Amino acid sequence: MLQRLRLFATDVDGVLTDAGMYYSESGEELKKFNTRDGMGIKLLQAAGLVTALITMEETKLVTRRAEKLA
Repeated sequence: MLQRLRLFATDVDGVLTDAGMYYSESGEELKKFNTRDGMGIKLLQAAGLVTALITMEETKLVTRRAEKLA
């Protein structure tokens, strides 16, 4: 018997980003996210799935992206 999928969990770096390491002139770390991935997460949430982002680094940048997708 198939059970309904309830959770989608994914890593951030290299999965939701392009795996590049970018820095501003002032040394601020930057990441490039794809808006299509964000739309996919929103569609999963609309279908009733719980979504989770997993990362080894706790940064304001990832927190902002997670809040935007919440």
